[in-house]
Amino acid sequence: MTVPSILEDIVNLAPAELASGFALLKPLRFVAVGGGPLKPEVGEALVAGGVNVLNHYGATEIGAIAPIFRPGADYDWRYLRLRNDLGLELQQASSEGVPEHEMRYRLVGYPIGWNRPFYIQDEILKRPGSKHVEVKILGRQDDLIVLKTGEKVSPQGIEELLMKDSSIKTAVCVGQGRFELAVLIEPSSTAPADEEQLVEHVWQLVCLANRSVDQHAQISSKHAVIIKPSNKAIPRSDKGSVMRREVHDLFEQEINAAYEALDLESFASSATLNMENLEDGITSLIGTVLGQDVWFRSEDDLFELGVNSLQATRLARFLNSSFSNLLPRDREDVRITAAFIYQHPSVSSLAKAIRAALSSRSQGDAEYMQDRTIQMQALADELVEEIRTDQPRNRIAFDFVDNSSVHYKVVLLTGSTGNLGCHMLGRLVRMRQITRIICLNRVKPGGTVSDLRERQEQVNAAAGVVLNSETWNKIEFVAANTQAPDLGLTQEQRTQLARTVTHVVHLAWPMDFNRRLHSFKPQLQALKALVSLCRDAHHARGGKFNPRLVFASSIAVVRHYPDLTGSSVVPEDRLPDPRVAAAMGYAEAKWVCEEFLFRVGQMYADEVTPMVVRIGQLSGPEREGIWKTEEHVPALVKASQMISAFPNLKGNFSWLPVDRAAAALSDILLQDQQMPNRFYHLENPIRQPLVDVGTFVIDELKLQQKRPIPFENWLERVAATGYASSLINFFQNEFRSLADGSTALETSASRKASLYLRGERGIGKDLVVEYIRRWKKLGFLT
Repeated sequence: MTVPSILEDIVNLAPAELASGFALLKPLRFVAVGGGPLKPEVGEALVAGGVNVLNHYGATEIGAIAPIFRPGADYDWRYLRLRNDLGLELQQASSEGVPEHEMRYRLVGYPIGWNRPFYIQDEILKRPGSKHVEVKILGRQDDLIVLKTGEKVSPQGIEELLMKDSSIKTAVCVGQGRFELAVLIEPSSTAPADEEQLVEHVWQLVCLANRSVDQHAQISSKHAVIIKPSNKAIPRSDKGSVMRREVHDLFEQEINAAYEALDLESFASSATLNMENLEDGITSLIGTVLGQDVWFRSEDDLFELGVNSLQATRLARFLNSSFSNLLPRDREDVRITAAFIYQHPSVSSLAKAIRAALSSRSQGDAEYMQDRTIQMQALADELVEEIRTDQPRNRIAFDFVDNSSVHYKVVLLTGSTGNLGCHMLGRLVRMRQITRIICLNRVKPGGTVSDLRERQEQVNAAAGVVLNSETWNKIEFVAANTQAPDLGLTQEQRTQLARTVTHVVHLAWPMDFNRRLHSFKPQLQALKALVSLCRDAHHARGGKFNPRLVFASSIAVVRHYPDLTGSSVVPEDRLPDPRVAAAMGYAEAKWVCEEFLFRVGQMYADEVTPMVVRIGQLSGPEREGIWKTEEHVPALVKASQMISAFPNLKGNFSWLPVDRAAAALSDILLQDQQMPNRFYHLENPIRQPLVDVGTFVIDELKLQQKRPIPFENWLERVAATGYASSLINFFQNEFRSLADGSTALETSASRKASLYLRGERGIGKDLVVEYIRRWKKLGFLT
């Protein structure tokens, strides 16, 4: 499954590389594409090359409207095959008398929790002569612009800001299927007559407007300002509203010219790219793109520095402009794209890949295509070697203090603004044996430590974590920089932390499943820095104290354990085979961290005690009884109330409320064992049959049907109410698969360490009843 921009990049590869790309895609049963429209020429090229393209589409309110299946000979990739299990309806949108093959429709769905239908804002054309219901999306009726990256932009805000100026009569943003926005300007009668002067004036307004919109929705250059020709009028509806799709068609020539100018845009720079100073030149360009003074090293990940998709596009454009003079005539086809930046997200990797491209060698791609397990093992080995040469006594000069007999505890916590992190903070701060909690968090460029406190207060309020002034006094905030050595801490800060910290809880981790393994190097280095800090703390106490370091890993690390071993129960132990991890950078990097910490524990058992906690499925907090009504469990309960019957579901669940998880993790961290286990699993040890939930719901809602009814019958009855779309989608495609003995995490060591997990009785009737009563209070249930 992918997005249009990736497929377009493949189709636009040089002939030799294109053949390799198609060779990888052709054996696949299908290549599903969604998140934005696929250009016709790209789809046709893929199909002509033997690729099975599957068109996909979804809406937030009702989910995926097209099924995932292996396309047959009767499938036309230009059309979506609508699902028949959502109760979707096609309503005629064209006037009477329009020929059938030109008739426009709109799609109507019935989202869970809505008391009215939902109309998908796209014009739709049916595929004639098909035995299936297949449609072509012609374009949105509303004003949402879908960029090539799949990001969606609502342009009204920036348009309204521009039209407040007396020189502008109309402003219309364009950019459907592009990497960034441009804006078409219709001048007012009071606008400057000179077009260059008008463009400069509009650009100044755009710069101000950019401050109030998301970064990916910003307009990046004055070349993106299009002045409407006097011989064309902006298309409007009978009500005077701008018809955006018609604007795009009428001004296609001007819009294309603007984007061509953007692609060829150059800028004044003291750095000229050449092979001798390539790294320096790229560094200068990155500074220009970021628009601020940011210190970074050549190996630092650009996206960790805050580079977004629009800035990646600008950087690619500037690189193309700046190194065009380096291209030999036989390599003038070489173009750098935003995807190229994502693949090579540092100065050093960019320079290496550019040199390879200029010398007709695809070295960067070849390196990426290495066996992932080799890369994972190599990174773990690299971290171990780095920590081996990192001698604490050579890093900090300590005045040794013998405080090993003092029973105070100071916890260094990262990720305190995350879901688990804020509940962990709320738990730790109330524990008497903990005298201080130091929250080590990243600060935005130009931000201060006080900003960290303000952000924490906002997160706590949203999560229902209430702290009084006394508990706030136990919390200290320290700004960190994962791009800098030693997390950007000064020697004074490191020394102070080494002399006071007794426990480290490392929860901070970017939730980005698109990044590749090597893009997580800053996180790997951050973990290494925390290990070094723990070793410093050991030596600061004269070698009489071993700090504990708890690292939050993920169930994604053990994704393929059942496939490799034949066992569905994952032990609380080291898993030395990197193939167990899910094939995505997020999980691969977590495995590297696990392996690194295991070997640290072997090498420096007398200095630091590393502990890995793999975390399973967490639900909402228990004490507030919160469970979001948008999720599948409340939707299930709502639908059951509507038909006064509950389905007979034979799966299992192992939900662990996040506040219980924080309590259990605190137990694991602070356990009395001198030699704790190296690996733990944080998951509800009670795997409960879903039929138990049914019993609780039937009793509390007083459903007429006192016993669960067959699943298929229940689905049919719910579908008849018009309330079935999202529910049927989930249960038919995901929920029922839980009954096939899915992966379970062993929790013996965790239960031994945690009183909370030992006493865990699963999700009992009282909690289910509390959820139901709160849903009634909200008006979600009657």
